[in-house]
Amino acid sequence: MYKISLYPVLFLILAIGYEFALNPKNAVALVGGSMELDCKAPRGEPDPRIMWKKDGKVIRMSERVSQDTSGSLRIDDLRHDDAGLYTCVAYNVGGERESKPARLSIKGSLLDFAWQL
Repeated sequence: MYKISLYPVLFLILAIGYEFALNPKNAVALVGGSMELDCKAPRGEPDPRIMWKKDGKVIRMSERVSQDTSGSLRIDDLRHDDAGLYTCVAYNVGGERESKPARLSIKGSLLDFAWQL
């Protein structure tokens, strides 16, 4: 006679989608100003976290460069060297996805702009 034992089994699906809900968009900003690049990660389980890259290198947050809880990147006191290609990276234990890149261009300064008026 056979005895059948039942053991509960837990399946955990770890995944991250391919399509970003919101990709960052190209932007032009002035030296000394502020700007924000928006990004919303694809769906995933567990919920993906966000980090940012500039020209392929991970950005470190600072007093001048910050990320809000929704994943948007904010840069204050813009400098010419902030110009470049920005990518939003969504990640969880199921993998990593990169958004479409957005180009940030930095122009002159607020004073230069005022002189043109």
